[in-house]
Amino acid sequence: MKQSNKFMKKTVLNSLRWRHASKGKEMDTEWKSHVTAGIIKSPVEYFNSFLDDDIFEKICLETNKYAFQDKGVELKCEVWELRRYIGILLYLGVVKIPTTRMAWTNNFKLSAVSDALPRNRFEKIKSIFHINDNLKQPGKGEDNYDKLYKIRPLLNKLKEKFNKISQEEYQSCDEQMISFKGHHSLKQYLPKKPHKWGFKMFSRAGVSGIIYDFCLYVGDGTCKSYGLGLSSDIVLHLASNIPENQNFKLFFDNWFTSVSLMIALKERGILTVGTIRNNRLKNVNLLNEKQLADKGRGSFDIKVEGTYNLISCRWYDNKCVQLLSNYIADTPVSECMRWCRKEKIMVKIPRPAIVDRYNRNMGGVDLSDMLLELYKVNHRSKKWYMRIVYWCINVTVVNSWLLYRRDHKQSLEGTKHMPLISFQLDIAIELLNANVVRSRKRGRPAFALLNFNSPSSSTDLVDRSSPASSKGIESPKSSFPKRPYVMAPAKAKRYDQIGHWVQWGSKGRCRMCSKGFPRTKCSKCNVHLCSNPKNNCFLLYHT
Repeated sequence: MKQSNKFMKKTVLNSLRWRHASKGKEMDTEWKSHVTAGIIKSPVEYFNSFLDDDIFEKICLETNKYAFQDKGVELKCEVWELRRYIGILLYLGVVKIPTTRMAWTNNFKLSAVSDALPRNRFEKIKSIFHINDNLKQPGKGEDNYDKLYKIRPLLNKLKEKFNKISQEEYQSCDEQMISFKGHHSLKQYLPKKPHKWGFKMFSRAGVSGIIYDFCLYVGDGTCKSYGLGLSSDIVLHLASNIPENQNFKLFFDNWFTSVSLMIALKERGILTVGTIRNNRLKNVNLLNEKQLADKGRGSFDIKVEGTYNLISCRWYDNKCVQLLSNYIADTPVSECMRWCRKEKIMVKIPRPAIVDRYNRNMGGVDLSDMLLELYKVNHRSKKWYMRIVYWCINVTVVNSWLLYRRDHKQSLEGTKHMPLISFQLDIAIELLNANVVRSRKRGRPAFALLNFNSPSSSTDLVDRSSPASSKGIESPKSSFPKRPYVMAPAKAKRYDQIGHWVQWGSKGRCRMCSKGFPRTKCSKCNVHLCSNPKNNCFLLYHT
């Protein structure tokens, strides 16, 4: 089958006839779909739409199973603990600290983290974190052997959810690097990337940065074979979820582009533009770099193939760049500003439409990469696959924020949207407060240990370390312990108007007016609020 595909590919390439023309055949390039606007939801609702209860229950089940298989202990990990574990990772992605353990130390304690999970419990979950059953893993040489077996359920779940997102007209395919310097057969070296060592992830993203599909490079078996070579097969695999004959536009660089790929995508009704290497474009007599340089900066040459309506363009800027498209040529020719070294001024040079369209829409994956780096989860682990798990968590947050921004723009145009840092913090706070229960403290309360009727009670209330006590003057000490600080609830939780009830209890400072000391508090937000005929802070706080 592969030999026949190669024979057909060579036959098609040799039969192409290129001619000089200003443009290709007239064709319909109007986009025949649209992006559907959604209802604005809370940050954690966007997050849960991708990582739902099913995947958390799967991880919880396999983590408990592995704890018993490997350590012979019952971890008894629950879904709410996993949510808090993910919440801690996201929280520490925003609040950068040198070591994770500092979040629990007395001199540098992050109460949001330390109150969510004890340090030992966090590290225990981290060390036993599993997504798939090791006992069912196929061995090497078997037909269903999978190098990504350990994380396959998570990858499949995210791909399924991302494929359901309403897609944009302009999309691009490119590679991303998941930084990793450990020992593993999947580790790649790309010297031109910011992170040179790591796992190579091929992604398809819209011009806004939303990732619609991805594929991790594993060598042979990375994706389904279409007989066009690995680079072209990856694009066809990533584009398999794009609706056909809807005139979606797809862009990619010269590592992917080939004439056979352009023809295959054209048959699916997908319009494409890509830079292409000279050795992949044969029998095309374009002007060489010296001839274009003699004509001046901004000069270009166009050739058109009549059978498949392919357009090849070579444009001279500082150097020559060669592009191939199946729908757009040089018209309309625009102008762009470039720096002239000789005259030391900015000059205008001609730019063909094919170059302009490529420059405008090729950066979707790079934009996603930039957003992933801002507040990414970055924790050391001995497990190679945890780096990929962290990438999945990060891309879920970024996709959630970009979807929220799209919905906000279409529903509340003209108003400012929530920044990514606040969006990620809101998700982290909601996850840290998952299944909030009052934890039982060890020992008796501090004030119960004081015996006010005993003769020595007066000496128990003396601070012996104070200067007053050293002079024989007893300085009184408060008989009640300091009240713990109660963190404010997330905005999504505060304004959801579900399950907020007035609860009667001990006194506390009102969170709204800061003047009253009511006994009433909100049962869900766990903050004291005035609720009387004069001050109804309870109503004002929740609306």
